Amino acid sequence: KGHALNAQGAVIKEGCFLRGAEFSATAWLSGIKTGGQLAAEGAKFKAKKGHALNAQGAEIKEDCFLNGAEFSVTVWLSGIKIGGQLAAGGAKFKAKEGHALVAQGAEIEGGCYFRREEDGEPAEFTGELYLADAALGKLFMEGARLQARPFESALEGRGCRIRGYCWLKDGFQASGVVRLDKARIGGDLDISTGEFEQPYPFGLLPALSLCDAEIGRLIMSKKDKHRPQGIVDLTRARVEVLEDYADGWPEEGTKGAHMVLDGFVYQHLLHPSGRADGEGRHEAERIADSRIRWLDTQKPAHREQEFRPQPWTQLISVLRRDGFLDAANALDIERRRRMRKYTMRGDAFMARLSHWLDWFLEKVAGYGYKPWRTVGWGLFSIALFAGLWAVAMNGCTDTGCRDESVFVRTDVAGYSRVANNDAAQEPAGRGLQTPSATSGPGLKTPSRNERAQTYPDFNPLGFSFDVFIPLFNFGYQDTWGVKTDYSETYAIPPISCWGREDNGAPQAPPVCRNILRIAVPWGGVFYILYIVEVFLGLVLTAMAIAGFTGLLRGRRDE
Repeated sequence: KGHALNAQGAVIKEGCFLRGAEFSATAWLSGIKTGGQLAAEGAKFKAKKGHALNAQGAEIKEDCFLNGAEFSVTVWLSGIKIGGQLAAGGAKFKAKEGHALVAQGAEIEGGCYFRREEDGEPAEFTGELYLADAALGKLFMEGARLQARPFESALEGRGCRIRGYCWLKDGFQASGVVRLDKARIGGDLDISTGEFEQPYPFGLLPALSLCDAEIGRLIMSKKDKHRPQGIVDLTRARVEVLEDYADGWPEEGTKGAHMVLDGFVYQHLLHPSGRADGEGRHEAERIADSRIRWLDTQKPAHREQEFRPQPWTQLISVLRRDGFLDAANALDIERRRRMRKYTMRGDAFMARLSHWLDWFLEKVAGYGYKPWRTVGWGLFSIALFAGLWAVAMNGCTDTGCRDESVFVRTDVAGYSRVANNDAAQEPAGRGLQTPSATSGPGLKTPSRNERAQTYPDFNPLGFSFDVFIPLFNFGYQDTWGVKTDYSETYAIPPISCWGREDNGAPQAPPVCRNILRIAVPWGGVFYILYIVEVFLGLVLTAMAIAGFTGLLRGRRDE
């Protein structure tokens, strides 16, 4: 069939050595079994079509060495079992079409080594490196170069299982998708100094895809020059430790370059602020600001119209568990602010009401994370209403509003009893002439004006404080109340007379004396303000208590 070598199904007691050999057609070794190595260092496989080397289903007890070998078409190692390692440092896999190397379902105990040899050439792949469903001990590709064809993957590792490390760094270059979806990597996946590029239209294919992958430790790009040039898709990936760096995040504003974090789960952040050096004095602020920038590297739709809260809640829970409570609280506030902006929409009344209530909760209490802000708003409200009551006192003619024109005394009887009791206890010849404190012909009942001498003056600040605080009675609200029938009449002359002085002079034009008189029911206005202050006091006091006790933010701290 035009094979240069056909050893299909052969059983070789020791090793199979093809070092330096040259093949102008397929070397067919499918199903062979060797008791030692398969070594083809420096060999040249120059088949013009089909497979350059076919070792499908082969069983190699020890290592397989392809270092420095050259392959003109596909190398087919599907289902191969290697007891040692597969080493191909400096090998050239340059398939004219199709895959460069296929090791689907392969079992390689010692792992795959495509790393650059010391002072040697890097491994090069033109076409797809296909490792789907393979079981590898390790995967080392430092310095390797992968060049995919249009709309194909540079590395297809969907569903592969790697017990140890997977290193795609130190000169690793991939032009095309590096796809490790559903991969299981027990050690580190290190892409810190690798170069990932998606040369085809952004948005169609990612540069790096780890959808549904499970990874022990993910080490992301460290420097701006190593930023993946394209999409990094971490959808539903699960990582024990995430080591990432702010300098390696996709640059904001770069067209098409972004991260997909929806469903991404990690247990620990090695560098919460994205920097390996000390976090600095303002650690919480640096972490919050830095991580907001990280979350803003997501797909634009996922942070706006199709807002995804999971990346935010995941980050918040990790920071809170690691003890960065202030940073977690700041992120939670920002998350809720964005949810209000992008998800609470619609013309329905309840949607708009929910929007404004959420806005009020943020501004007044920081969603329960800033209870002292609520206390500040409460003190401001007390001072504001105290000022209003002080202005209202301008309508009083007597000091302390004892004329009851604007405010009325509501506990005159109580102070009258106190006055009578005090008078009854005075010695004869002093005070009221009576032998009894409560009755008798000598008891003189004081008039309302006389009672006013012992009644406390109206205090606007004390009245405002007592009205605002609902839990305690400080006495001011029990002694004074708003006079609801208080009103003032204002005379308004015609517009043509504005600026003229009448002063009752008879020579004033008659039309200027036909003024409009308007009675303003200030008592009703003041009573409405009184009700508003009571309501604000109830709301703000309850919010402050709920904020300090953690009820307002629920069980998020846990």
